[in-house]
Amino acid sequence: MTTILRRLASEPSIIVIVLTSLILFKTTFEKEAGTEIISVYLPMTLLVVAMYLFKRNVIPSPIKQISGNSGESLLWAGGSIAGFTLLYGVVNSIFRASQLATQEALSQSVYQSFFSALVSFSAVDFSQLTLVKYYLFGFLIPIIETITIINLVIFIGWIFEVSITQLSNPRVYGIFALVSTAFMYFHLKVRGIDNNIDLAMTFLFGFISLIIAAKTMEFEAANEFHIGTNLLALRYGV
Repeated sequence: MTTILRRLASEPSIIVIVLTSLILFKTTFEKEAGTEIISVYLPMTLLVVAMYLFKRNVIPSPIKQISGNSGESLLWAGGSIAGFTLLYGVVNSIFRASQLATQEALSQSVYQSFFSALVSFSAVDFSQLTLVKYYLFGFLIPIIETITIINLVIFIGWIFEVSITQLSNPRVYGIFALVSTAFMYFHLKVRGIDNNIDLAMTFLFGFISLIIAAKTMEFEAANEFHIGTNLLALRYGV
């Protein structure tokens, strides 16, 4: 059973699950929503596939699957969610003092802030949160986004000959900041986030996810951090 679970949690298995799920959503989900989601996340998933093949044949990846560390990964994810929630209060206070955000944005909780990013998919009806929508926005999309930004960091680190797991190297944080900025820009242009607090938190979320991946040297904890945050947003952000 342990071997089966490890194989199911491996990067190739996750890629197969993601691609299969996207095809099913395209054919069975709300028509406009399915088209919108596929147009955004299928190219991203194909990029993940290309990066996986590239890592197998060209790049010696420092971030891999590690057996027997699920408990540690959950602790990392849970601690990161708690820390991220506290960080939102700090960011909120900074923007309140500097008057760089609207009162509506300032009054949101961290999960309302994340939920507002989810509902930017205009074609999706969030008035009723079905199990399918929990799976899509609470599992599938977080997995795709997290694996994508980690793979981008691996690729950039390989180009510039920087070991991204050496967190004592300032250049690593420069790469993290670059990819986190791209992650923020994606949410600005594609996902439609339009207030300063949400953009700042999106940048910090990407940055924290990359630190988790570099520290643990695997995908699991960062994926669980993103999944947990999105599930809490769906549950408490409405």
